[in-house]
Amino acid sequence: MTVTPEPPDILSPEFAADPYPAYQVLREHYPVHYDAGTGSWLISRYEDVERAFRDPVFTSDNYDWQLEPVHGGRTIVQMSGHEHAVRRALVAPDGTFEIGGLRTGPVSLFVSTQRPSFIRANINRMEREGVAVNQNFVLKESLSGLHVVIDYGTGIIRGTVRFEGNDAPITDSRMYVNCRRAGARDGSGAPVDARGHFVISNLAPGSWEVTLQVNSLTPRPPRGIPIQKQIVNVANGSETEVTFVVALTPKQGGP
Repeated sequence: MTVTPEPPDILSPEFAADPYPAYQVLREHYPVHYDAGTGSWLISRYEDVERAFRDPVFTSDNYDWQLEPVHGGRTIVQMSGHEHAVRRALVAPDGTFEIGGLRTGPVSLFVSTQRPSFIRANINRMEREGVAVNQNFVLKESLSGLHVVIDYGTGIIRGTVRFEGNDAPITDSRMYVNCRRAGARDGSGAPVDARGHFVISNLAPGSWEVTLQVNSLTPRPPRGIPIQKQIVNVANGSETEVTFVVALTPKQGGP
């Protein structure tokens, strides 16, 4: 008797520690699978992934609401083809890089690894000739001598968003959690899934400011939901738990 395994939970600590057994289960039993936790479709076989990269019917438009509110503009993961290729560059062994073909205007710079897996590194600071440069800046002419210092570690922030004060269930939500070093201007983040969970990994040890931004909710609450912030400490090789509680009704006697 053959027993089909359950679909893997890609938000679990087990998946974060070793994702390859889960990849095998997906390829063999769930090659096209809707993951309720992330609210997205997963494809795992080579032929399907190749088609998704080449067929224009597949887009990254969903990042419009996930990333642009946080980064203040269009990012490279929203681009494809030539537009994407000219805006990236490999970092040489001596730490130098060169990105050509850029137009003048707003620019956002990100650093990521490609092997053994894709990891978005947190930029600690950027400077040129001793003057601080924001991760999101306006390019007016060719720029050289830019120094980028990144944070990298094995700390994890894992969190939950809960709603209080409304009997009606939340049927749709768009929320994003951003984290940055306390006092810094730039950072990284992750969307909140359909179960109210989020995970931000590869964080350097130290103090981090964690911010919850609620972009939309269904049903819509009677008043706006303010941005919430918490300060947490992160250590290498450990997880830090964060809980946000969103009140959907105004306090008695409040404005």
